[in-house]
Amino acid sequence: MSNRSLLPPDLRSASKFSAGCSANHPQLFAGMVDPALVQAQAWSLARKRTLALCRRQQKLEGKLARIAGFPAATFPPLCDDQTSDAVRQQTRWQIKDAQLGYSRAKEAEQRAADTQQQILEQLTATPVATLEGVIAKLEVVLLEGKDCEGDPQFPWPHIRSIIDDLKNFADHPVNIEK
Repeated sequence: MSNRSLLPPDLRSASKFSAGCSANHPQLFAGMVDPALVQAQAWSLARKRTLALCRRQQKLEGKLARIAGFPAATFPPLCDDQTSDAVRQQTRWQIKDAQLGYSRAKEAEQRAADTQQQILEQLTATPVATLEGVIAKLEVVLLEGKDCEGDPQFPWPHIRSIIDDLKNFADHPVNIEK
C-alpha cells in the first residue's frame, strides 16, 4: 500500500513529492509510513466528523427553536408572571430537547471537536519523515486556519513545527537570525 492511498483525497496531491524525499533521506523513511501522514489523515477524518456533527446540531437547534422557542433570558423577573412564563418556556425547551436530541448532538459535536484538537496537537508534535509529511502538515494548517480566524495562537506553533521539519531536510541548516 502506498502512502498516497492512506491519505484522504484533499491530501493526496502531496504524493508526487514522496519519492524524491525518501531517496534523499532513506534513514528517515526506510519503507515505513510517515507518522505525520497518519496523523494528518486522522485529523482530516476527525474534522469531517466534527463538521457533520456541527451541521446536525445546528439543524436540531433550529428545529427546536421553531417548535419550542428559545428559553427566556435569565434576567431577574419583574413579576411572578414572568417567572412562571420563563419556567414554562424552559420546561417546554427541555421536553422537546429530550425528544429531538439537541443536547446530545451538541455534546457529540463538542467531543468530536476536542478529538480533532487533540489530533492537531499530536500532529504538531510529530516530526515528519518525508517531504510529503511536511506538505500534509501544511494542508492541515490551511484547513484548520479556515476554522480558527479569531485564535491569536493559531497558526504559530504549527508553522514553527513545519519549519523545524523542513530544517531537518535541508542539507545545510538555515538560520536567518545570524
